[in-house]
Amino acid sequence: MSFLQSNKFKFIEGIINEDLSFGFEVFRKAQVIAFFNDWIFYRQREGSISCAKTFLKHSNHLLFRSYKTNCDYLLSLLQKKELSVIDPLIERCLVSSASMPIRCWIKDDTLCQREELLPLLPYVGWKKKCAFYLPFLARIWIKLSEMWR
Repeated sequence: MSFLQSNKFKFIEGIINEDLSFGFEVFRKAQVIAFFNDWIFYRQREGSISCAKTFLKHSNHLLFRSYKTNCDYLLSLLQKKELSVIDPLIERCLVSSASMPIRCWIKDDTLCQREELLPLLPYVGWKKKCAFYLPFLARIWIKLSEMWR
């Protein structure tokens, strides 16, 4: 606990998934980092902010801001090369996070300029890339899929 207190680590307020940047900030300051291949303990509480049932109930704006903030942070870590030993982990986090800002932008293109999302494209699959380059088709698909629910 003193390690956390002495380094004055803080969560980013006003976003979800704020523990991502918190964890990497801890990695940056730690003298030693150990990884385990097996799960030690995992608990997901029903009704928690990241629970699958409640997750997509967040506003499109909050999801965009949260994931874009995290993606920008992760991209900055890759550019700085401070944690190059864990670049594969950073890239894996980008792969799991980069689709959300694009998805949110497709729903509402006023969230940011399209060019701001370009650095995320190497980390998304072909479907999101197609949606990015052909957003009008993606918006039609979203409307149709919502009608079929």
